[in-house]
Amino acid sequence: MSFDQQKRLLLGQLALLVPLPLPFNDVIGWPSLLLFWISVAIFMFRVQRGDTRPLPNWAMNVLGIAYLPFLIVDFSVFWHGRLLRPLAHLAMFTLVVKLFGMRRERDKWHVFLLIFFVFLSSMASSVHPTMLLYLMAFLVLTLQLLARFASFHVLRSYGLGQPNRVSLPLKGFLVAGALGTALLAIPLFTMLPRLGRPYVVGPGMGSGRLTSGAAFLDQITLDSIGRVRTSRAVVMRLTYERQPPVTDEMRLKGGTFRRFTGKAWQRGRPDSIQLQRGREGYFRLAPGEIRHWMQIWLNLAAGDSLVMPIEARAVEFQTIGLAMDDSGVVSPLIYPPGTINYRVGLLEGSTRNLPYPAPDPDTGGAGERSGVTERIAELAVEVAGSGSTAEQAERIETYLLQNYDYTLDLLGFDSDSPVEDFLFSTRRGHCEYFASSMVLMLRSVGIPSRLATGYLGAEYNPFEGYYIVRQSNAHAWVEAYLPDEGWQVFDPTPPDGRPVIESSGVRLLFEQAWDFVIFRWDRYVLTFGFADQVSIFGTFQRLWETVWERLRSRQEQPRPEERESVPVEADQDEKVESGSRLIPAGVEWIGFLFLSLVAVWWLWSHWPDLNGARAYRKLRERVARKKDSELADSMPPLEFAELVARRAPTASRPTQRVVELYLRESFGGEELTREERDELKEVLTDAVRALRKIA
Repeated sequence: MSFDQQKRLLLGQLALLVPLPLPFNDVIGWPSLLLFWISVAIFMFRVQRGDTRPLPNWAMNVLGIAYLPFLIVDFSVFWHGRLLRPLAHLAMFTLVVKLFGMRRERDKWHVFLLIFFVFLSSMASSVHPTMLLYLMAFLVLTLQLLARFASFHVLRSYGLGQPNRVSLPLKGFLVAGALGTALLAIPLFTMLPRLGRPYVVGPGMGSGRLTSGAAFLDQITLDSIGRVRTSRAVVMRLTYERQPPVTDEMRLKGGTFRRFTGKAWQRGRPDSIQLQRGREGYFRLAPGEIRHWMQIWLNLAAGDSLVMPIEARAVEFQTIGLAMDDSGVVSPLIYPPGTINYRVGLLEGSTRNLPYPAPDPDTGGAGERSGVTERIAELAVEVAGSGSTAEQAERIETYLLQNYDYTLDLLGFDSDSPVEDFLFSTRRGHCEYFASSMVLMLRSVGIPSRLATGYLGAEYNPFEGYYIVRQSNAHAWVEAYLPDEGWQVFDPTPPDGRPVIESSGVRLLFEQAWDFVIFRWDRYVLTFGFADQVSIFGTFQRLWETVWERLRSRQEQPRPEERESVPVEADQDEKVESGSRLIPAGVEWIGFLFLSLVAVWWLWSHWPDLNGARAYRKLRERVARKKDSELADSMPPLEFAELVARRAPTASRPTQRVVELYLRESFGGEELTREERDELKEVLTDAVRALRKIA
């Protein structure tokens, strides 16, 4: 197979790989990718059979004109605001045409530039961790292509056109090049300046970030939560900065709803205030002593509010400002894209007491009776009975807990009064039915109430000690205002209808392991920013200060006769603290050093041995350094040996031996023995040394 055929096949292999991530990110469709693959496969099949005839210019012009209507339709009809899709289609079409139309050597480099453009489109449209595998595959194939192009050029300069009998030792180069590039990329990524948002993330699910949450945090119907309860998609992750508090439940609120239209809940018009950042650096939500801090990573696609525990009293968020309505729902004034991170200060333990102001009768108070029917009011009066408002609310909650069943089946939603059907007919439903029924019954007896939505419970991930909140944790409950106690939490959904947290199983273990990878990827790659860079430099600074202080303390140790007068207890806590900081840093450095030594050993053990071709090439490079060397690229090996004998007689004998071993290995088809390889190293060293003396 000729050099030209091999180059075309290498370009075809690379072209098959580059658009692979695009359909996963919904940039292009699978039919488009399949059509592209078929076209490239036909090109490679023709090349394999020896048919390298290019498309005539008139055919390429006809194809370009024929593509124009599709391009116009692609922009006007199928675009939908996604500029990347028509551009990707155009680049793939141009790439196929250029593959079939290659004539000159420089056309191959034009094709490679088009391949690189499609590669950039793929990398820019996805931030999923599997893109690392794609990147490494592209790197290896690109290094192979460039190395073979260069080797073919060198071999052609020696008059060779059929490399069938020439062995190209590229395995070691490809492995070393790929690993070296990866090792170099890590410190560069860590130290280079951060960009605000370096990705043109595609519209699909290939983002690798936390998947989109349920829209029920902004608008809720009686089937919203029931539809997402079966999903295992991750909505948020959270971790306690210290030992987690002892709580009976983890209830995370994201929205409240006041007005009921018969089938759906609306937020109404809540009063909101802009929070002010305090001197401590965080926003104060309500009075109370903060005992615990929680880190939260949330995808704002789940809604426009910050989801946080109901016992939250402060929030630390890197934004211009926050606004909070009268139900305690906090929203950023400017919504950042993707995953956001914030800290929440919590009270000790779980609480059902909510520190919100008394209700306005016109917005969710006792005067709000939307959705209350005569039958619901009669049932509420009968169930609530007499007594205080707290006793009436507890009776209604107990009645719903004991007399109705939970189900994920959608029942009664098509009727005009689905809540009435739930209470008097089906007596089964989702948590929205239970919470909606209690709100309407409480309002019927004059108790201000509203519907709250969010998540109940979280799954513990032991790989790093954080909690996972999934869409299956979605839940709805009730907030009711009791005159003597303020706003209280009520949950009328039976225990068997509340979110269930899996505790064991092989599938759960794999899910948690994969979530750990996604979480680390999101934290230390996608959202790695300037603050993290400052933290890294600060860690190195503290490590250096600790080591320096320990060295100084050793130099300034008192003499033996003076040690008795030195108090042993002095600065003991500071020494213990500095030692505790030094231990983990030392462990990290030892681990890094160990991995570096392993990488060096692996590269050394897999580095290709010296052969005749490499020795001959090094010798020619040495001779070519002289300005008057008279060495031409087309000079054959025997004539090269005669040239060295004339110009450097002392290097003649070792040069002759190098040429002899090279010809026998490369053109005689004989493998050099271990003794001959050792001899090759010696004669090459002698020849280079003799040439250096002549120079």
